[in-house]
Amino acid sequence: MVLAFNYKQIGKRFFPIIPVKIGKENTFIETEAYIDSGASISAFHTTLAELLDIDYKKGEIVYPKGTAGHIKAFKVKAKLVVGKTEINCHVLFSNELTTSFNLLGLEGIFDAFKISFDNKNKKIILEEH
Repeated sequence: MVLAFNYKQIGKRFFPIIPVKIGKENTFIETEAYIDSGASISAFHTTLAELLDIDYKKGEIVYPKGTAGHIKAFKVKAKLVVGKTEINCHVLFSNELTTSFNLLGLEGIFDAFKISFDNKNKKIILEEH
C-alpha cells in the first residue's frame, strides 16, 4: 500500500504533517502529526491520552532532548493507525511539547513504512513494508 499526502501549510511554511489515529484497543482519536526523522519516538500532547482514558502517568518518566531542550514525558504503549496500517509501539505523552503539533518518530512508523519526503512538490509518500 502506498499513501501520499500533501504537506500542510501553517502560516507561510509547509510541513510534512499527516493524519494519524492514536488509541488503545478499539478506541481511537484522529489527529495530525509531523513526521520527524530526527525523533526516535513519537510524541503526543497529554490531552489526547486524557481523552482516550490512557493512564499515561503510570508510564516510564523520560526526559527526551529536542531542539528546545528537555521536556518531561511519559513513555507508554499505544496503537497508531496510518491509513489502514495499525502499529503497536511506545509513544510519549507530554504537556510540555513546544510544538503546536504531535510528532511521529522512528519507532514504529519508520519500521512500518518506507518514507519519502518530496520537498519540492510538498508531498510525503509512505510505502508499507
